[in-house]
Amino acid sequence: MSPTRRNAQLTTALVLLTPDGERSIISQDDDLDGADIAEAARRAAGGWLYLDGYRFPEAASVLPDRATRVVVDLDGCETRAAALAALTAAEHVVLGRSQATALLGDDDACAQLARRHGVHLVVTDGGRGALLIPPQGQPESIPPIEVSVVDSTGAGDCFVGAYCTELARGTPPARAARFAAVAAGLSCTRAGARAGLPHRAAVQSRLDTGGSGPDSGSPGKERTPCDAS
Repeated sequence: MSPTRRNAQLTTALVLLTPDGERSIISQDDDLDGADIAEAARRAAGGWLYLDGYRFPEAASVLPDRATRVVVDLDGCETRAAALAALTAAEHVVLGRSQATALLGDDDACAQLARRHGVHLVVTDGGRGALLIPPQGQPESIPPIEVSVVDSTGAGDCFVGAYCTELARGTPPARAARFAAVAAGLSCTRAGARAGLPHRAAVQSRLDTGGSGPDSGSPGKERTPCDAS
């Protein structure tokens, strides 16, 4: 945890939650700058570094060329130029369907960009699951799981965190994305972004049953949102 800053301002966020478990978050950005990113990349050399979309395009200019294995959650990225800079710097990029369409284009366009930049693109699509687009080979659909949605706050962050964790364990990207989709789904069955985070054993158990099985929510199942945007 040495790259974690302890001397910056404390950011705040306003979370709006609807009765059906959907949410919107209005947040204040932090003041992480290029020097901090470069230092984090130096410390992570040979390992993994996670960055969000707010850091681009600036982050691309301070990251060593592929010396660090970079995962970017494009949440916060607002322009196509910034998104393309992230694709250039990263090994894996996660973004929501609406953001992918707005910044990169349709699935064919995303596949072309994945090949051109040598990056794995994971396009999340709420209750419809996700799509993994590798730099080589065919895209793979990642199905959602059915759960009783209580609170979807943090589901996208859970997806990205679980995806990164599995990659760091040496899990192939397609399996990591399936694991992340289940984790995000289970996270929606309890109120609160942190309280809802599932244990790895619970995610693995759900995977072992083919995505079926009980969840901790109330009756009335819905397909879970796992949108990282």
